[in-house]
Amino acid sequence: MSDKEYITKTVIHVGTKNINFVPGTKVIFHFKTTKYDSDKTLIDDSRTMGNPMELVLGKKFKLEVWEAIVQKMALNEVACFKIHKSLVTAYPFVSKTLREAGKPQSEKRNHHCCGVTLQNEGIGYADLNELIKHPQDLEFTIDKTKTYFKMKLVSKNIDKDGKGSVALVPENTEDMWHAYNIISEGDLVSCSTFRKVQMESATGSSNSYRVRTTLTISVENIDFDTQACVLRLKGRNVEENKYVKMGAYHTLDVEQNRKFTITKVKWDSISLDRVDTACDPAQNADVAAAIMQEGIAHICLITSNMTIVRAKIDQVIPRKRKGNVSQHEKGLARFYESIMQGILRHINFDLVKCVILASPGFVKDQFMDYMIQQAIKSDNKIILENKSKFLLVHASSGFKHSLKEVLADPAVISRISDTKAAGEVRALESFYTTLQMDPARAFYGKKHIEKANTAQAVETLLISDKLFRCQNIALRKEYVELVENVKDSGGDVKIFSSLHVSGEQLDQLTGIAALLRFPMPELEDESDEGSDSEND
Repeated sequence: MSDKEYITKTVIHVGTKNINFVPGTKVIFHFKTTKYDSDKTLIDDSRTMGNPMELVLGKKFKLEVWEAIVQKMALNEVACFKIHKSLVTAYPFVSKTLREAGKPQSEKRNHHCCGVTLQNEGIGYADLNELIKHPQDLEFTIDKTKTYFKMKLVSKNIDKDGKGSVALVPENTEDMWHAYNIISEGDLVSCSTFRKVQMESATGSSNSYRVRTTLTISVENIDFDTQACVLRLKGRNVEENKYVKMGAYHTLDVEQNRKFTITKVKWDSISLDRVDTACDPAQNADVAAAIMQEGIAHICLITSNMTIVRAKIDQVIPRKRKGNVSQHEKGLARFYESIMQGILRHINFDLVKCVILASPGFVKDQFMDYMIQQAIKSDNKIILENKSKFLLVHASSGFKHSLKEVLADPAVISRISDTKAAGEVRALESFYTTLQMDPARAFYGKKHIEKANTAQAVETLLISDKLFRCQNIALRKEYVELVENVKDSGGDVKIFSSLHVSGEQLDQLTGIAALLRFPMPELEDESDEGSDSEND
């Protein structure tokens, strides 16, 4: 039987853009599964389940045929695929998992799935049991809505001594942040750029024009523009070029979707881990937050490595006056409407797992009531279909720094427990608790941590990525060796992003702290002696 007989595609709606897929690409799509019979019997519909399907290519998904068919589609295309029964034997088990995703354990239909028991009892759903006993061809109607890429690793050539180069293509804002942390002063960076060139004619007149060329510079200065999402690298040209002299200064702009190559004399473990993290498709922006108080609100996206403020809303709300509250209520309504529009504009509900609404008092509750009422009036399906993703928690203010206490809330932790940001907040909370209850097991500052590391006492090391961007190469090397030593002795290392609220707080504690396996009161004594000598 030919491949065409196994998979037959019918285009229902033509897509908008063809995509070159690579391993690690995340594809988000809605699907409808029907039997290939005269009645087109419906089995599953992701829209009634509540969430689209998220598939990361190259991760050996149980239903391999889905990876094959989504790669045959363009962005925003809708297509129907008839699949031979031999390729969908795993579908009943995939369907069971999708149907029960997010349900409490008490509501899941737990049945044995092995041997004779599987044949007799099935997996808890009559229609899926029928498919297991009597396999048949299936039809999948796929509506591919989104495709997300991670940093693309083009090449990696590093010798056993750590010298070599890595070529990357950043795809989004977070990739640019990773690039900022990977590139150090003294590195060689190559990428395509524009250069203004002057040419003199035979008559003596000169003309200037811009040419595209590839330059390699030795980096002397690094600037990351978070708003424009551009990384600007200044340095001297180190390779012969038709348009730029050796040693001439040039500024390279590293931008999204443009390949660049980094060459280092020594790739340390921190830089290599950062490359692996940047290219890991599991890292994504899956939490959003709207922090508010009357008149002020901040809408933020919380990614694995950054807290990005997408919108700030600052409006004057008239005070309540005796016998006349209408102006106050109108001002509140305008304020709530601005927040609602900001949420719709800046939050991608296909991607986020949770949207946190936080405020002092009842502001968050009043806003939630307003938003649902407006969504019902205007039939806003985005809000209504994602109502369950909103989580209301207390915050002390409507400013960004309140995110720390919000992310430490038990209700929030239970919803976002698998995110890097939540892990950082938990680690910092644990450090502060230990510092208060058992101070001989919690220390901060490079000197104390190094002594604890010498005694192999560090259980958890908290360190800011800001320390790895220091211009002093010898000092950076000391921090890298400290991280490697803690890992070698079985300790856990958490590298905090300085663009997260928790990272900002760690920076105030010198950027490095540790929880110890056992108390070391002698370090406390050293602190006391140091403060006494300073007072003298």
